[in-house]
Amino acid sequence: MDILQEILGLKDLHIDSISEEQIKGKHCRVLHLTYCGEVPDTCLICGAKLYKHGTRKLVVDDTPLTGYPVKLEITIPRKRCANSAGAHVWRPTLNEIDEHHKMTRRALLNLTEKSMRTTFADTALDYALSPNTVKSVFVDFMQDNRKNLRFKTPVFLGIDEIKIKHMGEITVITDLEHRTFFDMLKGRNQKQLIEYFILNYSTGKGSTLSSPCHN
Repeated sequence: MDILQEILGLKDLHIDSISEEQIKGKHCRVLHLTYCGEVPDTCLICGAKLYKHGTRKLVVDDTPLTGYPVKLEITIPRKRCANSAGAHVWRPTLNEIDEHHKMTRRALLNLTEKSMRTTFADTALDYALSPNTVKSVFVDFMQDNRKNLRFKTPVFLGIDEIKIKHMGEITVITDLEHRTFFDMLKGRNQKQLIEYFILNYSTGKGSTLSSPCHN
C-alpha cells in the first residue's frame, strides 16, 4: 500500500519533496505532492477529446505531525475538451480533501473537536492559522451539524451580569452543576429574562444559540 494512503489516508498522490517553512511565525512542514491517479482522454460530459490545460497548485492544511503544523501543496493536472459549443475543464477529485475549507477532512474534524475544548487562538497556533479562520471552520461545522446537536437544559442555573466594551450590559447564564457557561443575552432587566425563559423553555426549544458561545 502507498505510504500516503497508509499513513495519511490520501490516495493517488505522490510525494515529490518535504520542506520546512515559516508560516505565520510558526515552523511548518510542507509536503509537496503531485496527483498520480487516472487521467481521462475524453470529456466525461460531452465525450470530446481532452487536451492538456496546465496544472494547478492546491495548498491545504493537515493535522500536525511530530509537533509541527503540516501543509500539503498538491499539484493537480487540468485538461480541457475541444467542444466548441462549450469547452469543459476536467480536474481530479481528491479523496479526503475539503476544498471549501482548504484542509483534509481529518484536519477539519480534529480542528473542530479541539475548538470545543480550548480557545480558537490556541487551536490556531497548532495549525498555523488565524483565530478567525478557526472560528469560521467551527461555525460552519456547527451549522452543518445543527440537527444532531442537543444542548441539555441545566438543572441549576446561575445568572450574573457583566459589562463588555462596545456591547454594554450582558446577562450571563451558567450551569452551576457542571460549572460551565450556558448562554448569554444582551441586557439585564426582568422583562428580558422572563421573555427569554418563556420563549425558550416553556415551549421546549432550548437555548437561543444555534451553537454554543465560544472563546
